[in-house]
Amino acid sequence: MSTITPELDEKAYGQLLRRTLPHVIRADDECVRLTGELLRLDEIEDPSPEEKELAELLTVLIDDYEERRYPIRKSSPHQTLHHLMEARHLTQKGLWKLFGSKGITSEVFHGKRSISKAQAKKLARFFHVSAELRYPLDRPPPPQRRKNALPRPPRLFRLLPPHPLPSPPPPLVTSPRRSSP
Repeated sequence: MSTITPELDEKAYGQLLRRTLPHVIRADDECVRLTGELLRLDEIEDPSPEEKELAELLTVLIDDYEERRYPIRKSSPHQTLHHLMEARHLTQKGLWKLFGSKGITSEVFHGKRSISKAQAKKLARFFHVSAELRYPLDRPPPPQRRKNALPRPPRLFRLLPPHPLPSPPPPLVTSPRRSSP
């Protein structure tokens, strides 16, 4: 009983596998070799079903290795806010109206105050992204502002851009001043 997909030629696919020798990637040199094979397959104008299947297998193996070897850390709400502001060339002043005051804006910007659910929604609308709120248990609560204040549960504000950020507008060009004689 064959486990190969019916539309694949077992002999042709077997030859491709013997030549490529795909396996679980454990080192960078193996990843480089299999990436080269994938690039070679990608350059074929009209790949056979067997070549497409091998390319998919190599993609899965390479993706798995890269996820294990180079994991992407989640950014903190503070880092995300800084990134979005930087991408749009904004300063704290540009967010004063969203937060209601200069003081609150400064505290959020510097990570001294967490972002509330209402603020997260306002920021998501302002930046045209989705807001995902969670209550992480592994993070300590934000620093207390007052001695007798009750601790607030920490909030994680993570913005996920639904599409690439638009490019910033071109800088304004002004004509150079002419010096008078």
